[in-house]
Amino acid sequence: PYSEETGQIIDRQAREIVDKQYTRVKEMLLDRQNLMMAMSARLEEKETLVYAELREILGARPFDIKDSYKMFVTAGGNPFTADLNEESKVGSMEATKEETDSGNAEGGEVPDVPQAATTAKPQPSAAQG
Repeated sequence: PYSEETGQIIDRQAREIVDKQYTRVKEMLLDRQNLMMAMSARLEEKETLVYAELREILGARPFDIKDSYKMFVTAGGNPFTADLNEESKVGSMEATKEETDSGNAEGGEVPDVPQAATTAKPQPSAAQG
């Protein structure tokens, strides 16, 4: 669809873009090496970091998070309970206690409780030896 000369021009321009970005990113990483080392040290202590821990290490973001994302990224644990205040948590615990006391939870319906997602590790199959 295009000539050899056009292909060479495209290749040169693509290489120029890649080289510029490589240089930019390398400089940025060298400038922020202390942050990378702090992050690495924290990850050696703890495998998964949540938003508050990242912010503690890296500092505040240069731009704010969209409101629609805040409840998910600022949650310290379960994003489904991030906006619950203490009063609603107490009310929920009291309702669960009443269900248990009335017999609903024993021998009857079990209340739905959100469970944390886990990643199952693949098990070796017999075919793999």
